[in-house]
Amino acid sequence: MTKRCSSNVIQWASETFTNSTFVLYEQINPNDSFGLFMQNHFRTIGSALKCINAFPTMDSQLQRFKQLGWEQSEAMDMNQFYYNLVSEEERNRVEWLEPFDEYEEWHLKCAHYMVLCAYSKTCESLLSGFTKDISVSSNVIPSCVTVEALAEMTSILRFGHASTVVNGVIVTVAGFGEEYGKHQRLSSIVVTDAKTFKSKLLNLDVDLDQIEIVRLRHTLCSLKDGSTILIGGRMSPTYSCKQVVQLLLNCHDSTRKDKEGTETSLQTKDNSTNGIENSFCKSTDLTHAIVLNGASRKTETPDSNYELVNSKDKKLIQNKDESDNLNCAQKETLILNSDSRHSDKNCVNIENTNLTSSNETHSNKVIIDRQNSSDSQIKEKPKCLSDSLDLDSNKVNSNCDKNDFVILENMNCDNKETKDIKSVSLTCSVIKQTGYIPVPRWRHSAVVCQKAGKEMIFVYGGRNETRLALNCGYLFDPDNGQLSQVCNSESEPGYRQSHTASIWNNQVIIAGVLTFSSDLRFDVTGELLPRYSHTAQVIDNLLVLIGGVNLCHQSPGVAVINLLTGACAEYALSVPDPDFLVLLHQHQICYLGNGRFVVIGGGGNCFSFGTLLNRSPFILDINKCVQNFTQTVCNKNGLAS
Repeated sequence: MTKRCSSNVIQWASETFTNSTFVLYEQINPNDSFGLFMQNHFRTIGSALKCINAFPTMDSQLQRFKQLGWEQSEAMDMNQFYYNLVSEEERNRVEWLEPFDEYEEWHLKCAHYMVLCAYSKTCESLLSGFTKDISVSSNVIPSCVTVEALAEMTSILRFGHASTVVNGVIVTVAGFGEEYGKHQRLSSIVVTDAKTFKSKLLNLDVDLDQIEIVRLRHTLCSLKDGSTILIGGRMSPTYSCKQVVQLLLNCHDSTRKDKEGTETSLQTKDNSTNGIENSFCKSTDLTHAIVLNGASRKTETPDSNYELVNSKDKKLIQNKDESDNLNCAQKETLILNSDSRHSDKNCVNIENTNLTSSNETHSNKVIIDRQNSSDSQIKEKPKCLSDSLDLDSNKVNSNCDKNDFVILENMNCDNKETKDIKSVSLTCSVIKQTGYIPVPRWRHSAVVCQKAGKEMIFVYGGRNETRLALNCGYLFDPDNGQLSQVCNSESEPGYRQSHTASIWNNQVIIAGVLTFSSDLRFDVTGELLPRYSHTAQVIDNLLVLIGGVNLCHQSPGVAVINLLTGACAEYALSVPDPDFLVLLHQHQICYLGNGRFVVIGGGGNCFSFGTLLNRSPFILDINKCVQNFTQTVCNKNGLAS
C-alpha cells in the first residue's frame, strides 16, 4: 500500500473502534546495505515496499500511529521479539529441529523487521511493556570510511572462506559462492596479486572425497617455508572437517612428506613451476592474553541456570613484564556457572570509564554435558535443553609453558616484488594428526606461533555439530602433526565462536563473539558496538575491528581501540552505493599499509531474500578514521596514541 492509503486505514481504525488493537508487521532500516538488498528483492518480485522510506525506523512508525489517533503504541524488532517474548523452552525446541548455521542473515533479517502494536485506552499491552532502547547511537562517527571498487577486479565472489598472504600473493581457499554461474560450496583456490589485484583460479586435480578441500568457516595459516595450513571448517552443519591439509604454492622441491615419510603432494592442473617465497613478520612472545568482551564466572548455583549480575569493576587488561595472570572484568556480565578465581593484581584501572555500548547480542543456549563436558569428546544432542554450563569441568592442565610461545602475524601485504600469478601452481597433502585429538570445529580462530624455535599453530574456540561454542585451545605442530591441548583456567577467554584473534605486545587479543549471553558490555572508554563474524588487524598500538553483525539497528563499521589506554571509537561505513552493495561480514582482509585494506569476499545467503556476494577484491580505506581517532578521541581523553 502507498503511504496515503495505509495511513488512511490506520486513522480510520482509530476513529471507528473504541476497544481495539492494531498490529503492524513491517520492514524497517532501509538505508544500509542489507536494507537496500531487501528493497531490491521486493522490487524484483513485483511487490515494492512503498512506505519503508517514509517511515524507516520503529520510532518513525510510533510517531505515525500517535499522530493518526492511537492512544498508545509500542514496537519491537524481531530480534527483540524472539529473544524476549518467545520462551527459552520454545526457542530450544525450534532451534534443534534441524541443523542451523546461518546466524548472520538470520540476525540481519530480524533487525530489519518489526512488529508494532497500537491500542485504544482499554486494551492491555501485548508486548509485555518491553521498552529497551536500541536506537542508533549518536556517538558513531560518520563519513570516515571509504569503499573503493576496483574496476573489473571482481573475480572473488564467496563467503565463509579463508585467506592468507604468501610473499605478496593472497591465497583464498574454499567457502561458498559463485563459480561458473552457480552458487555452491567451492573447491577452488584463488591466488591474487596484492599489488595489481589480478586473480587466478586454481582447480585442484584431486579426489575431493579423499581430501577435504571443500569447506566453510575454516582458518588458513601461512608458514615460513611457503606452505599454508588449512584447519577446521565444515562441509555442512552436520559434518565437520577432520583433516588438516597443507597447501604449498609453487614449492615442489620442498614439498613436505606425510608423517609416515611418503610424499603425498598433489599437482594442480596448472603445472607452472616459478617459485614464490613466503613472507612473515617478526615474532613476539606470547606471555599473556587480552580478552575484549570476555565473560566472568562464578561458582555453581543449585539451579545451574543463566544468571545476570552487576559488577562495579571497570578494568582494562594491560600487559606488564611481571604479570602472571590476566582478567577481563565487565560492568554487566553473564555468569556461566563456574569459578571466579581470576587474579586482579595485574589489572590497570581506567578512571571515568564511559560504557556507552549497552546493546545486546543473543543466541542459542550453549549445550554442555555436565557429567562429561570435556571438549575432547562430542556430546550427543540432549533430550532436555535446559542443561546448564559447567565450566569447571573443562579445566585442563596444560603440558606447555605459556612463556615458550612466540607469535607470528601473517596477514600483512609487504612491499616485495611478487611473481606473475600466471605462473603460480599449487600442491596439497593431508597431515596425519597424532597425540591429543580435539573435537573438529568451525568458526574458530588460529594463529601461528613458535615454541622452542619451532613453528606451531594455536587454535581456539569455535563450534561443532552439538555445541554452539567451545572453550578449548590446542597447539598443532605442522612438522609432525602432533597436537597438544592448551588451557589456562585463570585467563581463558571462555566459550567463543565467530571471534577474532590478533597479536599485540606479546599478547593474544580476542575480540567479539557470537555470544550466548543476554547482554554485552565492553570495558572501554568510548563507543564500541558489539559484533561477530568480523575481521581484525593490529596497527601499531591500535586494534582495528572491521564489519561484523550484531542485533542492533546500527551495523558495525570500523572500530578503533587504543590498546595502551582503552580509548575507542566507532566509525560508520559510508553510505552504500546501490550499484555496489557491500556486506562486511564473513569476509577476509589483508592490510596494505597507510590505513588501506583489501577485502576478499563477504556477504551471505539469506533464506528470504537470496544470496548477496560482495564483488571483491575491493579497497577499504580507514586512514581518516585513524587520523580522527589520534587527533580527536585520544586528545579529548588526554591519552597518547
